[in-house]
Amino acid sequence: MKNVLIVLTSFALLLSFTFVKAMPTSAIGYWQTIDDKTGKALSVVQFYKEKDGTLSGKIYHILPVEGQHPKDKCVACEGELHNKPILGLRIIYGMEATGEGKYVGGRALDPKSGSIYRAKMTLIDNGCKLNLRGYIGIPLFGRTETWNRVKSKQCKA
Repeated sequence: MKNVLIVLTSFALLLSFTFVKAMPTSAIGYWQTIDDKTGKALSVVQFYKEKDGTLSGKIYHILPVEGQHPKDKCVACEGELHNKPILGLRIIYGMEATGEGKYVGGRALDPKSGSIYRAKMTLIDNGCKLNLRGYIGIPLFGRTETWNRVKSKQCKA
């Protein structure tokens, strides 16, 4: 009887693990950007892995919001990015994974101002949300946007 109980308990545990949804532990994928000041969704950013192992993100889709258009260019950007189309523009780069869902050492470009900030990212809410913190100097002097994962079975967005 004791052996039957052990087998049934083991089987029940194994079965329960089969139906548990795995938490996404990587930022790779698609994210709906949310403006931290207005709360409006602005675009969709696609995160992908570079050859050097770091993570980058480019503007994959621009949402229809007053004041922006899919054919807009980065007029405030400097150097080789000046007047480049915002659609397809790499706005996050150099992100290095430090552990489960944490990234540091990257840079974030604000296409509206042309400013480039130091950045770090953290997956939250079981990997369905991403906190992106852009800052100057130390993280204390910056701001955080929370983005929503899209195109994922685990997340409703």
